[in-house]
Order: sequence, then C-alpha cells, then structure tokens
Amino acid sequence: MAGTARAAEVSLQGVAGGGKSLLYTAAPGEINDVDVNLQGSDYTIQDTAGSPLIPRSPCTTWNDPMLVGTAAKCPATNVNSIQVDLGDQTDALSVGGISGVLVPVTIDSGPGPDRVFSGGGSDTIDVFNGAADDSVTCNGGEDTVFADRGDAVASDCEHVLLGGPAQAAPFRARVRVGASTVRYGCSARCTVKGKLLLHGRKVGSVGPVKLANGGAARRRFKLSRAGKRALARRGHLRLRLETTFVADSGITELDSPVVMTR
Repeated sequence: MAGTARAAEVSLQGVAGGGKSLLYTAAPGEINDVDVNLQGSDYTIQDTAGSPLIPRSPCTTWNDPMLVGTAAKCPATNVNSIQVDLGDQTDALSVGGISGVLVPVTIDSGPGPDRVFSGGGSDTIDVFNGAADDSVTCNGGEDTVFADRGDAVASDCEHVLLGGPAQAAPFRARVRVGASTVRYGCSARCTVKGKLLLHGRKVGSVGPVKLANGGAARRRFKLSRAGKRALARRGHLRLRLETTFVADSGITELDSPVVMTR
C-alpha cells in the first residue's frame, strides 16, 4: 500500500531573546512556487503550485475561493524573522511581492534550479548547490547571498559569496605596527580604520582604508593637535591602536600597542 505523501509545513517558533520566527519547510519531492506576504495582521504563505501545506497552530489554513493553490496564514504579532527551506526540485520563492516584508529572511533554496525574489529586510540567501542554475533578486536591505559561480545574482544583492555558509573561509585580519606607520591586511574584502588612544582618549587616527581580497596596505599615523602637543611635551607616547575591520562576514576589532617618539 502506498505511503501517505508528506506535506510542507508552516509554523511559528520562539527565538532566543524574544519574538517569533515564521517557518516554512517544503516537503521532499515537491515542486513549490511560494509567495510570502504581510497582509493586515497576518503573514500569508501561498503555494501556487498546489503542493500540500499543513499549518501548525496558531497558523491556520487560508480559505479563499479566489486563491490559486494552497495557502496558510499566521499571526504577525512579534514575528521578527522568517525562515524558508525550499527543499529539492525546481522551486520559486517571492517574499513581499504584493506587500512590504521588512523583517530579515533566511532562505535555503536546496538542490535543483530555483528562483528567489527576497523582501525588503536584510536577508541571507543560500542558493549554493554545486550547479550554476539559480537566480536571485534581493531588493531592499543589506543582503548576503551564498551562490555558485555562474548563478544569476542581481546587482541589488550587496554581498555575494561563492560557496555555502559552511564552506566560507573564516575572515583573518592582520596588524603590524611600526614607529610611525601601520600595515593592515585582510583575507577578504574589507574596510579598515584605526583610532590611537592615550589613556582612553582619542589622539590620532588611521584610514579608513579599503582593501581587496587578500589585500594589504601601509598607512601613516595621523596625530590630532592634542596628540602632537602631548608628544612634543613628553618626547614619547605609549598609545593603544584600536583597529576595526568591516567585512562581509562581520566586524573584527584588534588592539595593538604603539610606542611613538618625537
């Protein structure tokens, strides 16, 4: 006897720090064409491909004679993120296509050629599957896409990384301090800026400097007027260089001692 076919699920899940996340998880073997929108006080999830869809309480089936396919709706109260897992097969996803969705969305497109149209929040989109067969449009927000070389990723996607999240190499930052200069290095594209501190008070700066992947640059320290007066008065200064590296993977901060002589 044939087994019961599995169905996609829609649910709300509590998250650390408070609030809720809206979860959509596709069933294996199904082709999905999913639209996620904020309509009034509910998030609506519609699969125009008609694949079976099970809503978990407090989400409910969305019954409307005008709807195409299957649909559910979930209360939007305290929902501060959305997670979508499209599973296998050839799928499509549109977030906020008919309404504004500004919360961050995490999307895993899974294997198979997929089309993703994300919302207006700062979204994370993983279409890496070992084949150049996906297309991504990011829209608003500060978005990050993990993709294969050759995937069609729109120019409105701010950060595009080749490989999946697990394959992305860790970011490495380097600081080498001299008597009057500093050499910075990054393992990935980054922006670097530094502050020279004397007893916690800013007396100088470096940068900002933009570096390409694996790039390095040497820059001269720039003392403020207060820093120059302190150096002239004392003859030498023991400073702390506080450096901030901003890369696609996040922010890294390093502290380095600096001894400056007149």
